[in-house]
Amino acid sequence: MSIINFKEYSEFKNKIKSESDDEKIKILCGFWCVSLKVDSKNTKKDIHKEFLKIQKEYKNEIKSADDNTKTELEEVLADIKEIDVELQKSTTKKAFIDKYIKQYEDLNSNETGVAVPESSEPEKTEEETGVAVLESEESEKTEEETGVTVPESEESEKTEEETGVTVPESEESEKTEEETSVTVPESEGKPTKIYLNGELIGTTDSPVHFTKEMREKRRSGKVSSEMNITYYEDTDEIYVFNDPGRARRPVIIVKDGIPLLTEKHINKISKGDLTWSDLVKKGIIEYIDAEEEENAYLAMSLNNLTPDHTHLEIDPSTMLGICAGIIPFSDHNSSPRNTMEAGMTKQALGLYVSNYALRTDTRAHL
Repeated sequence: MSIINFKEYSEFKNKIKSESDDEKIKILCGFWCVSLKVDSKNTKKDIHKEFLKIQKEYKNEIKSADDNTKTELEEVLADIKEIDVELQKSTTKKAFIDKYIKQYEDLNSNETGVAVPESSEPEKTEEETGVAVLESEESEKTEEETGVTVPESEESEKTEEETGVTVPESEESEKTEEETSVTVPESEGKPTKIYLNGELIGTTDSPVHFTKEMREKRRSGKVSSEMNITYYEDTDEIYVFNDPGRARRPVIIVKDGIPLLTEKHINKISKGDLTWSDLVKKGIIEYIDAEEEENAYLAMSLNNLTPDHTHLEIDPSTMLGICAGIIPFSDHNSSPRNTMEAGMTKQALGLYVSNYALRTDTRAHL
């Protein structure tokens, strides 16, 4: 099943490469819903189960695939995960799933030249009879009086309820929707706000895709490695920070349960062929702040690593700050004592200045 879907998916994705990113996501959602035979009649939980099954099949194929096929399979697997997240978002209505499926079928029929009928009665009935029937309260009476059957798909009824715009059932229906700019947004008409250093700078209709793309650009060096981005699903807001003064710490990037830092990199570092900065530039290690850590799932060690993890700690002790990290045998103390000592360490005695010879005061306690 995975290989069949993989071939179909690769061919179909090439056909829609000219579409915008938002449209691609919608069309690909329809592709996988049709492939997995799910629609709005299924619950989100059932749909998620089907996507988990196909992900598992792809992971098994990746293990036995050659290098070229493995790379392609991994790209498809990443897309499947993104589409699964898109369909499971709390802001995505189940009715949209049927809309995605229809959008995919319409596009696929245009590519292949095979019409996908919306009902048992073709639309040519309206052309032959010359009777134009609108989607209104009088439509049922018109059918009974004239004997002309006008097909009404479930998708058209849902679109009218959600947008409040009546579109005639004719060949011009799609054009009418584009001309009147009536579309069904992904987040119920409320785009996700984007804040840069606390200031609102814009919005997006695809927060998950936008956040993922910005992180990929950071890892590839297209944007500054000091930028951190976080998407809060509960408030539906994106926060981007690149201002100075933030506490950040390095972690190893993990993809599909495998850390990007390998023994090969470690050997090159020991020989002096590779530096710490090179690891950051290559997107193997990245710095995250407290905000982005909310979106991360860190593994403490290789033994705890699973496909769901996004990062791996360089060493378990790095999760602690400076004050807590210098506590001797902290694992043998009770947590209140560690908390107290971490706070008291900041107030420890020390040299408060170093320019004694240049100061005007004549007395000081060290």
